[in-house]
Amino acid sequence: MKGDASITAASVNERSRVVLHFSLKLESGAVVDSNFDASPVEFVVGDGNMFEAFERSMFGLTAGEKKSSVIPAELAFGLPNPENIHRFRRHEIEPMVADQPDSLAAGLMLTFADAG
Repeated sequence: MKGDASITAASVNERSRVVLHFSLKLESGAVVDSNFDASPVEFVVGDGNMFEAFERSMFGLTAGEKKSSVIPAELAFGLPNPENIHRFRRHEIEPMVADQPDSLAAGLMLTFADAG
């Protein structure tokens, strides 16, 4: 995982309150997620909302500082697992995006509560 972040905290350490904008990229450089065009995310280091390797990559940064980090998959979201790839027919997906019908397009990522 590659990411860019702008930090607004005194000096990031355990229990720091961090407010930041970020972009999450694959090794290819493709942006997977970003909030640079939206409100920043806010969390407390160690509160369990972010994975530890991401939090530790920011330790020591000060307000306004920018950093790019590369975090190995196994320390971030995990290695790819072919068993987690599922194929659905369009009519099975449509009810899941009924409130956003224009979002149904190739590459749409859906989140499920349970694996399998």
